Amino acid sequence: MIHHLIASSPYTTRFMKLLEDHPDVFPPQEHRFWIEGARGSGFRVEDRGRIPRTDVGAWGFLRAFQALGQHDRIVIHQLSNPRLLLYLFVFRAAARRCAWAVWGGDVYYYRSGPRTSAHAWRERLRRSVIPLVPVISSMVPGDVEVVRNVYGSRAKYVRSFYPIPMDHDSLDVVPAEPRGDRGFTILVGNSGDPANDHAGVFSALSRFRGEGVRVVSPLSYGDRAYVASVIGLGRESFGDRFTPLTDFLPPEQYARLIRDVDVAIMNHGYQQALGNIIALLLMGKKVFVRSDTTPFRYFNDLDVSVFDTLRVPQMSLAEIAEFSTESGWRNSERVREHLSEANAVAGWRALFDTLRGVT
Repeated sequence: MIHHLIASSPYTTRFMKLLEDHPDVFPPQEHRFWIEGARGSGFRVEDRGRIPRTDVGAWGFLRAFQALGQHDRIVIHQLSNPRLLLYLFVFRAAARRCAWAVWGGDVYYYRSGPRTSAHAWRERLRRSVIPLVPVISSMVPGDVEVVRNVYGSRAKYVRSFYPIPMDHDSLDVVPAEPRGDRGFTILVGNSGDPANDHAGVFSALSRFRGEGVRVVSPLSYGDRAYVASVIGLGRESFGDRFTPLTDFLPPEQYARLIRDVDVAIMNHGYQQALGNIIALLLMGKKVFVRSDTTPFRYFNDLDVSVFDTLRVPQMSLAEIAEFSTESGWRNSERVREHLSEANAVAGWRALFDTLRGVT
């Protein structure tokens, strides 16, 4: 059996659906989910009934390890729980029965976490535990290169990816329409995580305040103090042309909202927001990401046109906006082909088969 340690999120719901929709490849009796809910979160993974699941707290991983049969394995979807890291530090043989499915931020904790004694302690655990994990999966190969270079990992790499929560059919390319009175709409960031560095983008865009620019920022989750600071800065920079999205929106509603976006600018210094970026590319939108991050190289390797956030401060509004419909269609088709359901199924099947082969 494959046990899954995973957080409660829309991606978990969609991932479970992928497995359940292909019982010939992923027999339900061979999988079990242990779903950790974030404290205070109103989101809960819906019950589907075919694959066993148990909702747990921050120490719930203990139940998963206690339930392991002799030939069972565990997939850790995001290696960020410090309690789990401590457990694997003490019980090192347990780490050798695991695969780590990278979510992005958990790779880059070494450079993003606060410089405190708690951060140093957690990073020490990570540097001891990560080299023990025999299999790693990631959508972006560059993230695995980081793991190998920073942590000395020699794990087998299997490329797999989580289907985005939004239905691909709801993300068709929509031909550009006259803006009329709504002006030019720019989406900045994907969450209230400080890694978004909204301030840098707001500073670069505030010079266009008199040109009818509208700025939209998703802030439905993340650090509350940081969210409050972003809202304050956004209103200061753009007045009533700034729209913070502080309520969690179902995937379909969010897809309808971003249809009105002309350009998206992500300013993360490392791999984050891939789901949002993919949704925007599928819709044929122009997307900026930083050229010093692994996603920039990843999309360029796929022949998908993304643009450099680091150049935004030197660009005119016309340059930021310039993007042909043909480029949008080409991006959408390339991403849709690469991230097909068949490829998702093949990737996860390869990961589970590789993990089962670990001795």
